[in-house]
Amino acid sequence: MSLNKILIFKYELQLVIIVSIIFAFFIYLGEYGWVRNLRILLGLPFILFFPGYTLTIILFPQKEDLGLFVRLVIGSGLSIVVVTLLGFGLNYTRWGISVNSTFFTLVVFILLASCLAIYRRHMLPQTERYIPVLNLHVLSKISLVERVLSGFLILALLFTVGFTFYVFSNPNTGEDYTDFYMLGKNGKAENYPQSLAVMEEEYVLTGIINHEHRTVDYYIQVKMGDYIKSNIGPITLENDQKWEDNVKFSAQQPYENLKVEFLLFREGDLEPYRSLHLWITVHK
Repeated sequence: MSLNKILIFKYELQLVIIVSIIFAFFIYLGEYGWVRNLRILLGLPFILFFPGYTLTIILFPQKEDLGLFVRLVIGSGLSIVVVTLLGFGLNYTRWGISVNSTFFTLVVFILLASCLAIYRRHMLPQTERYIPVLNLHVLSKISLVERVLSGFLILALLFTVGFTFYVFSNPNTGEDYTDFYMLGKNGKAENYPQSLAVMEEEYVLTGIINHEHRTVDYYIQVKMGDYIKSNIGPITLENDQKWEDNVKFSAQQPYENLKVEFLLFREGDLEPYRSLHLWITVHK
């Protein structure tokens, strides 16, 4: 970048790549304190600008193709299209749509698009390459009307960025809850164990899905009658993350209609947050 009443951004695509890598690192760190807020600030250009801008360089690498202002407008529109299409595609993958999957996919897209844009620009003669230039001398000569309109555009952009930041900081998450379920041996809500021999080990497939919109540590307690047989945990799940595993149990003496309970606790809960149970007969 050079400054003599003219701002020339020669390496803006390389800067996009560096910021993308840094952002990917913060995604990996997770949502903890200041990291979450920094992720939001770095995430704004990923949604509003980077995807579309890199595409404009790929499609229009010559400086005569489009001006800076037009590229900014088209880039913002293309960014919305890219994010929408990537979200639509993620909906049909095993990762689904989540904050992490969306941002990681955007990072990969931006890195690939930036590399292709650099290649497209490099293939042109140096005098024909588009390089972002902001002429401060020309800006000082624009009319009062143009300055007012530019001011409104800047305010609108700041409002959009601020509103997006607010939405990410205070999401309308709706109801916070956790899915807690158990399945039979065929992986369906049927064919649960009904009887077992003394000291015989049985199991049910137990699952937890976190919809609490935060990271939660879960614990599962298995009770047979009045006795606690086992404790499982902590099971740490991020929002929308799922855990499934076989939870085993056994009895040391015969019993008719023994209640087997699976109690779910969150970190700090004194009472069960969710509970499941089945009735079994223990024979010799």
